[in-house]
This record gives sequence, C-alpha cells and structure tokens, in this order.
Amino acid sequence: MITIPLAVSMPSIFTINSFSDNKGLNIVKKTSAIFILFSILFSFALLSACSEGAGEANDTGDFIAAEDLTQIELIDDTNRDFVGKEIQSDSAKVIDSGELPNVLNGSVTEDPAAYEIPENTIVQSTAADEMFLGTSIQEIEVSGTRTPELIAPNGAEGIFSQGNAAGWACKAGDTIIWSFEKYPLTNGQNQALAVGYIKDGVMYESQVYQDRLSATYQLDVSEDGIYYIYFISASSDPISLKEGEIKTNSATEKTFNETDPVTMTSARFTF
Repeated sequence: MITIPLAVSMPSIFTINSFSDNKGLNIVKKTSAIFILFSILFSFALLSACSEGAGEANDTGDFIAAEDLTQIELIDDTNRDFVGKEIQSDSAKVIDSGELPNVLNGSVTEDPAAYEIPENTIVQSTAADEMFLGTSIQEIEVSGTRTPELIAPNGAEGIFSQGNAAGWACKAGDTIIWSFEKYPLTNGQNQALAVGYIKDGVMYESQVYQDRLSATYQLDVSEDGIYYIYFISASSDPISLKEGEIKTNSATEKTFNETDPVTMTSARFTF
C-alpha cells in the first residue's frame, strides 16, 4: 500500500525581497476532473517505476541539483531536505579556503563584472573600488529581533532589514550584534560565510567565518547613520542558517571607559 503524505505549510512571518528578475512559481489551475485523475494515475505509475529501479540507481540523496536552488530561500517544508547537502554541478568553481579573503576583496579576478553592484535598493556603492559583491542581492526582513532560518546558494548576498528596505538608525557609540548559527554539512566540511555592514548605502568589507558553526558579529558605531548587516555565501555548497538574532544597544544604555573612547567605526568578531 502506498501512502502519500499531505504537507500543510503555515504562513511565514519572515519576508525575502528579490530585486532581480527571478521568476516566481507558476500556478497552474486544474480545470478538469479527467486531468486530475490522469495525473494521479501517472504519479502512481511513476512511483512504481522508481521503486523498481531504486536498487539499480546510485544513491544521490546527499546531493541537490544546482538548478534547484538559485537564490536565497526561507527554509520550509518545500526545501528542508536541502539543508546540509552538497550541490551537484559540473560548472562549480572551487577556491582554496586560504584565498577566500582575497576573493571577497576582489584581488583574485580582473573581470570588471565581478565588481558591479547587482540590482537592489539598499547598496549604492562600495567602500573600496575593487570589492567582491554577491552575484545577487536580496533583502531579508527580520521579525522583531529574530533573523529567519534560510538557505543560500554560492555567491548569494542577503541584507537584513526591518522591512521595506528600512535599516537601523544608529548614533555614535551604539552597537549592532548579529548572533547566528550554521547548519552543518553532512560531509562534515566547514563552510565560509562572509559578514559585513552597510552604512548609508555604502557597503564595507566583510569578515569570513568558517571554522565554527556559531558566531557573533558585533559592529561598534562611531558615526550616525542608517546601518544594515549583510552576509555572502562564500561556500561552493549552499549554506543553511538557523534562526538568529539582531540586537542594537544604544550608547545611552552603556558605560564607556573614558580612557578607551570609540574613535572609529570598527567591527568585532567573536567566535
């Protein structure tokens, strides 16, 4: 007896805004009961054929096809099986982990296209002339202080916002903290995640996190402005993130040592 489970997805409280021209899901209306019956019969026939050939086929359960994940997605019932799996692609480019900082800072490639800013409404320029950006940029809306579970393919860049491209208005002396945790790959390999910040539309260089699954990125602010935290998937395989948290601490709520004043915008990285 074959049992087909029915999955009911609850509405997500998180939102991803894609600025590119990626096509959405095509919704097809079933207009005929005969068509529905034919589809069910065909599905049963396909399941039977797959069952008969299962013993002869190679096990590819630990891999996903590159075309199955082309942009950042919130993790739900439709893609949860992708978490922790390797990508299967004949065109994947492998870069030694020691070169990752250079790749992200643009010193590996001389291709001008690598430094072009993908379509978006938040990043207008970069702090350095040659700084590697993501292959695409997506806005990821947080819920309160919570960042969502998500999965990001190689090269994808996500920017956290408070909705409608709104960042965090910070003053000198404030801090912004993002605590995050990566899901492990089934093959046990470490994955590189680049994390940085954007101030008033200018994107600054990132810090690469690779050796640990969980980490905390802290930005100490010295200039008033609108700030965002961004990440880039710098792994050849998709990176999956658990729910995290973004917190801001106002300078008026903190006590500073007068002999150690904040003199510049800097980022602290805690592992």
